[in-house]
Amino acid sequence: MRHLSRCLVTLSASLFVAASAIAAPPTPESIDTLLTLTRMGRVLDSMMVSVNQTMQQSMRIAMKDQPQTPEQQQLLDNMSTKFATIFREEMTYAKLRPMYIRVYSESFTQDDVDGLIAFYRTPAGTALIEKMPVVMQRTMAEIRPMMAPMLERMKAAAQEAVAEAKAGKR
Repeated sequence: MRHLSRCLVTLSASLFVAASAIAAPPTPESIDTLLTLTRMGRVLDSMMVSVNQTMQQSMRIAMKDQPQTPEQQQLLDNMSTKFATIFREEMTYAKLRPMYIRVYSESFTQDDVDGLIAFYRTPAGTALIEKMPVVMQRTMAEIRPMMAPMLERMKAAAQEAVAEAKAGKR
């Protein structure tokens, strides 16, 4: 009987530990609170500006060796504007919110989200939120000049691959 009691106590303790190890997923409401505190909509808006600038610069770099007539340049400008418009329309916070809820739910526990909410309500958390757009803009500004050499290398690699493919077909 004593052995059975120990087994039951051990089993109960094991079940308690196992149950507490399975953390509760965050509620959609708590994730919404976190997304609101981190100003995710504003982050997306600033990201759109950076993406648009990067796309325009990449297009200019890609086309720099190919002179365009004013009409061709206007077509390229129009295409860039259309791309930016499509991107901005498709990547809205309203459309991305369900994805954020799902990803956060799969990535964080309720305790994690509660901790993040508590942090973002502190002065340090607020400072991070306030300064992150500037950090991202400065980062993008630093990355943009790095894009030209990278795109040149990619263009050369593509030309080399085309040349190799043509040589192999003969």
